[in-house]
Amino acid sequence: MSADSERRRYPRTADFGQISSDLQTRKHTMSAREAPNWPEEYGEEPGWWWCVRSAYEGNETALSLVNNSIGAEGAKALAERGLPSVPQLTQLDLSSNSIGDEGATALAERGLPS
Repeated sequence: MSADSERRRYPRTADFGQISSDLQTRKHTMSAREAPNWPEEYGEEPGWWWCVRSAYEGNETALSLVNNSIGAEGAKALAERGLPSVPQLTQLDLSSNSIGDEGATALAERGLPS
């Protein structure tokens, strides 16, 4: 079989050097993220915060915090300390919480997953 027919049969070849470089970059980027820590100034860590840590540890793309009694301070903590640790999120569900205008503004200013 000629080289031309091989290229037609297998039109894409892997650049393993580039793949290795990409994986190393991703590994470095992921390890550079800080784990989401609950801000001490907000008092005791709420039970729902473990979901944020779990999304960080599992590199999850969806986070559901439905009906967790998250108020404005919780939303601010999520915006300041939670979301920056899980930039891979593509979905965030905060329905049935009372984050109010202040919490919504904090989340909007930090940027929500699209």
